[in-house]
Amino acid sequence: IKHISGSRLEDELDNREKDVWGWLWGRNDGKAKLFSLPGENPKLKRYYLSKGFLDVAITKPLLRVDFTNYDAKLDYYISEGEPYIVERVVVNSDKDIVSKSVLDDEILLENGDTFNIKKLDKMNEKIKLLYKNKGYAYTRLSYGLDKDIKTHKVIININVISGEQVYINDVIISGNSKTLDRVVRRSIYLASKDLYSYTDLTDSKLELLRSGFFKKVEIKEVRIADDLMDLVVELEEDRTGSITIGGGYGDSDGWLFNSSVSDRNVFGYGLGLSLSLDRSKYTEKYTVALTEPRINDSLYSGSVSVTKQISKSSTLVDNVRETSNKDIFSIGLGRRLARRWHANLRYSYSDIDTTYINSLSYIKSSITPSLTYNSTNNFHNPSAGIYATTSVERAGLGGDLKFVKNRNKFTWYFGFLDYIDYDVIFRYKAKYYHSWTLGNLASAEKFKMGGVGTIRGYKSRTLYPINQDNVNEYGGKYMLINNIELSFLLIKDARMRLTFFYDHGMIGEDKLNEIKRAGKGVVLEWISPIGPLDFIFSEAINPSDSDRTSKFEFTLGQRF
Repeated sequence: IKHISGSRLEDELDNREKDVWGWLWGRNDGKAKLFSLPGENPKLKRYYLSKGFLDVAITKPLLRVDFTNYDAKLDYYISEGEPYIVERVVVNSDKDIVSKSVLDDEILLENGDTFNIKKLDKMNEKIKLLYKNKGYAYTRLSYGLDKDIKTHKVIININVISGEQVYINDVIISGNSKTLDRVVRRSIYLASKDLYSYTDLTDSKLELLRSGFFKKVEIKEVRIADDLMDLVVELEEDRTGSITIGGGYGDSDGWLFNSSVSDRNVFGYGLGLSLSLDRSKYTEKYTVALTEPRINDSLYSGSVSVTKQISKSSTLVDNVRETSNKDIFSIGLGRRLARRWHANLRYSYSDIDTTYINSLSYIKSSITPSLTYNSTNNFHNPSAGIYATTSVERAGLGGDLKFVKNRNKFTWYFGFLDYIDYDVIFRYKAKYYHSWTLGNLASAEKFKMGGVGTIRGYKSRTLYPINQDNVNEYGGKYMLINNIELSFLLIKDARMRLTFFYDHGMIGEDKLNEIKRAGKGVVLEWISPIGPLDFIFSEAINPSDSDRTSKFEFTLGQRF
């Protein structure tokens, strides 16, 4: 071989020489893997084809074993040839279904490119998808390579056999022992007599997974005629209801106690109902909430909640703690705008008593429109997609406070399972908050940084600017948070993961970067029978002498 080094080819194989520190997890231990031998030759050939070597010839592996010292040598004999350059790509279809201009947009190999089998396969799938989204569910593709061995150029001929347009005969649902059929069907974008669409099929699966009602969803295509198919929806329901009594310990809030009765899918109707009590060293919170994600199976949603909260700050300023007593009522109405877009309008009424240096009582009456985009692929543990939301709260519809708050959140999930055959998920979250005073913005309504949801490694809500001229004025009007996480699967059946994180944030009263802090650490995540549990071990990065840091937190029911 002269074009590609042996060490590079060895990286494609399961059977290869022992790595340095090969005994470590993720390294190669050098042991022979006999069951992998039949698949090694195709791996090498596919790698050469991805580099344009259409004439490559690879012999079967020759394994020689020395039983005196248990060493083995594995030999491959390779004739590489020369890489081929693409002259042109020709797409031929049995029917005039997709325009040439649309097909040309999907061509990934152009004149002058080195031939690449991976790009060809991807191009074939994209072309097939164009036809399947027009109802041609049984579209087949084949390709031929017209090689010129003298110039080492190749013409790629792609032949599309579309067949007949396919309609849905029936949608058959199974596995939903609790959830009503109509609740499942409202998330499926294909029904009897509809024209088949592959995008509708995949979007239906994602919609069911995002609901949080199901652990697994499979939609099988059962061909019953050239132009008819049944869709068989196979479901494995997840736990949606729980009665919990739990607790834990966190540096910020001391001992935590949680008791709740909740169900995201009451009686299988898709209703969400929760009654909860949360108590810690500094907080008592009682909440009753009801949500209806699809009122009468329409595009509209509704929610109502009542909360009673009594709290003290977890930090002391001038030897005084802030205390507050809040009674909050809110009601919301939403509407689905598109498959991934949802708009909501919420009204909130709060009766608040606070004490810091002085006592203060006020009423907050506000309305909050919001817009949400959600393309994630799972409710509890997404491995792909984006979740983003923006909202504007306007206080001053009666009451004592007048202000505007803009909250923006963005989360991106990217899983590596399809690339490295191991379940690793990258997560990135950003938050940007900004408020404007229109008459009265109480300090309790300002932003505070620290703790879970902002910067881990610091006690909850202990990072914020203080007005030196008036210590009753504290908190920020600007806040920016960035969280980066890399999550590894630990135990699949227990749905347990180990996650490493880095947090960075800024907060300020007059400008964003008045206070900057960072934290790092590790989280043990567990989707337990009583809900998601996170055990957070964190460390503040270069904290100031006055910062109150936190080493351990415990959360129940939170989602990244």
